[in-house]
Amino acid sequence: QTNYTTLATRMAVRHGKLDEFHHGTDQVEEYKERFTLYCVANELSAPEHDDKRKAIFLTCVHRDIQPIKTLVRPSKPQDRSLEDLFSLLQKHYEPRVIVIAERFRFYKRQQREGESISQYHAELRRLAKK
Repeated sequence: QTNYTTLATRMAVRHGKLDEFHHGTDQVEEYKERFTLYCVANELSAPEHDDKRKAIFLTCVHRDIQPIKTLVRPSKPQDRSLEDLFSLLQKHYEPRVIVIAERFRFYKRQQREGESISQYHAELRRLAKK
């Protein structure tokens, strides 16, 4: 009984908080970094914890699970690797950038009325990153 109590206590202790993934506000790559850090802090990085990490990830993306299910058909999300699931999520929510379109947006961007030089500069830098 002591072993079960110790195990239950050890399993219940968590370090940090991992929020759910929201495709409208979260970038997949940034969420992946937070997820990885959460797993490291909670000692879930070892290969024997792959199923736990996958279960945590699928729980955290439950609002966005339908696109993942569609993309992995006929298999199930839990049958795919975690890296594959992150890759599918990124391809779905962050499609490849069309360079010509982004260049057009960059070159057409003009300073707006009431926009400070520093705001305009920050916006140009943001557009240049794309």
